[in-house]
Amino acid sequence: KFTLPPATPPNVRRSDIMSILQNEKAAAEKRVYTRESTYHLEQKADEYRAMFSKSDLYEFSDSEYNRIQELINELRDLIQKAVLIPKQHKERLLKRLEAMQKELHKRTSNIDRFWGFVAEAGIVARKFGEDLKPINDRVTELGRIVIAVIMAKEGVQALPEIVKILQIK
Repeated sequence: KFTLPPATPPNVRRSDIMSILQNEKAAAEKRVYTRESTYHLEQKADEYRAMFSKSDLYEFSDSEYNRIQELINELRDLIQKAVLIPKQHKERLLKRLEAMQKELHKRTSNIDRFWGFVAEAGIVARKFGEDLKPINDRVTELGRIVIAVIMAKEGVQALPEIVKILQIK
């Protein structure tokens, strides 16, 4: 006849095991609460910064905004279908692309996510070169639009280096 071993070693009390599990559960719940609270606080801080920094708004025309949305959708499809880009790079690019799309509005005060995406796309472009031309072309067009809006807001002419890189006229 076969018998199962005891559920716990004879020298460990079930109450001790339950106590450990309850403590771990409480600690995990506290970490989740802290993470959610921090996220909520950051979201509200971003909302208030946007609300109180009206002077730093970048405004996209309807055509610029619509084209940016089209480019983002095209980039998402191209990145997902790209065979040359390793999974980890795809995930990072797509994550930054989504963050950028969430941040970009017709009127926006912060375009940091745009720069994060462009930097990440630049790294991938350097690694894989001309084989990613369709992606590079769209990132460049996106860059042209955003740089033009920034320069229009700041009231400056394009710097020669930026004109050369992005072929701004």
